Amino acid sequence: MEQHQAVRHPLAFVRAERRWSLEHLARLLALAAERRGLRYAPGRDRIWKWEHGQTPSDDYQLLLADVLSLDPRLPGRMPWPVWLPAFDTPRPLTPADSRAVLQEALMPDVTPDRRTFLAYTSTALLAVAAAWPAAAPLPLTSRGAADRVDEELVDWLEQRAADLAEVTPQLPAADRLVDAHLHTCLQVIDEGSYRPACGRRLHAIAARLAQTSGWRAFDQGQHATAQRRWHLALHTAQHTDDADLGAGVLADMAYQYTWMRQIGTSTALLGYALEGSGSAAMRCLLHLRTARACATTGDARATTAALAASEQAWERVRGDRTPAAIGWLSLADLRVDAGRCWLDLGNLAKADAAFVEGLEALAPRRQRTRAVFQTAQAESALAAGDVERAVHHIQVAGATARASGAARCVTAVDRQRRRIRRTAPGHEAVAVLA
Repeated sequence: MEQHQAVRHPLAFVRAERRWSLEHLARLLALAAERRGLRYAPGRDRIWKWEHGQTPSDDYQLLLADVLSLDPRLPGRMPWPVWLPAFDTPRPLTPADSRAVLQEALMPDVTPDRRTFLAYTSTALLAVAAAWPAAAPLPLTSRGAADRVDEELVDWLEQRAADLAEVTPQLPAADRLVDAHLHTCLQVIDEGSYRPACGRRLHAIAARLAQTSGWRAFDQGQHATAQRRWHLALHTAQHTDDADLGAGVLADMAYQYTWMRQIGTSTALLGYALEGSGSAAMRCLLHLRTARACATTGDARATTAALAASEQAWERVRGDRTPAAIGWLSLADLRVDAGRCWLDLGNLAKADAAFVEGLEALAPRRQRTRAVFQTAQAESALAAGDVERAVHHIQVAGATARASGAARCVTAVDRQRRRIRRTAPGHEAVAVLA
C-alpha cells in the first residue's frame, strides 16, 4: 500500500502498518481457515467491501483476529471495527498522563498520521470526558527555582498564537507554522522554569494552539490528527484556571462527531462540557452545538429547547466577560446554526430566513463558516424544488470554499453539486455544473 495515501478505514490502517496488500491478507485468511478446517477462501474484493462499509461475518472476524494474533474473544466483546488494533488510547486527566501527553507531542513526527477515521473510540474518549467536569486543575511543574521565563516572552508567544489563529490555510506552510509554534510553546513548558501565573498562561497558549492545529487538520479531513491535537489541548487546558478553555475543547470534539454523524457521542461530550463550563458565552456555544446535533436526528423538541437555551445564554453575554478562546462567537453564529437546524427539521422558510440574516452579519474573515452555510442554502433551495436558486448558491459556496482552503468545505460543496445534478439532470440551470 502506498504510504502517502489517506487511510480511510481501521482495517486499511492495519494492512498499511503491516504492508499487506488486499491479496496478501486474503491468503492469510484462507490459511487461517484451513488451519481451522474451514473452506473459506476470501478474495480481495470481499476485503475491499469490509473497508468500504460492509461488516464481516462473525466467522471472518474470528479469522481476522487469528491472523492479527489477537484474543479471539475480542470480536464478541467489541463491535466491528472497534476491536481492530488501529486506535490510540486517550490518556486520563492525571499529572503523570498529562506529562506523557506533552512528551509524546514533543516527539518528532517520523510518520505523519494520515488516518481519516478517528484516533480514539468513542467509548474511550467519553471515559476521559466524563471525568473532566469534576477533575481538579493539574499541578504545574517547572525545572528549577529560577524565574527564567519572563512575562515578555509569554506576551510574545501569546500574540504569535493569536496571529496564527487568523492565518489563512492557503498561506504556504501555514499548518507548519502553527505546529512549529505549538512545539516551541511545549518546549518552553517542558524545559523552562516559571512562576505559577506564568505557567498557567503558557499552558493556555499551548491549549489554544493545539485547538487551532486540530481545526486545521479537521478542515483537511485528517480526523485522527485533529482528535489527537484536541486531546493534547484538553490536557494542557487542565493546567490553567480556565474551565471554559477545556469546555471549548470538548465542544470542538463534539462538532467533529456531529460532522461525522455520530450524534450520541457528540451530545454526550456536550453534556460533560456543560457540566463544567462557566461563562454565558461558552454555554451559548454548547447549547448551539447541542441543537445542531439534535436536529440531525430530527428531534424537534430537543433542538428547539437547545436553541432557546442558547438565545437565553446569549442575552447574558457581556463583551468584557467573553473568554478569549470564544471571542469569535457572534449573533451571526446563532442565526446560521439555527438555520441549519431548521433545515434538518424540514422548516425551509425559517431556515432560509436565518441563513440570510446570519450570513449578512458574519465577519468577512469567517470563510469556512460562510462556505458551510452557503452550501446549506443550496441544500434548502433544492429541497424546495428551486433548482436555479440551488445552482446559484452552490456556485457561490464553491468559490468561498476554495478561498477558505478547507478541504472539508470543498468536499461538502462537491457532494451537494452532485446531488443537484442527480435531482435535476435535465434542468437548464444545471448545465453550468457539468
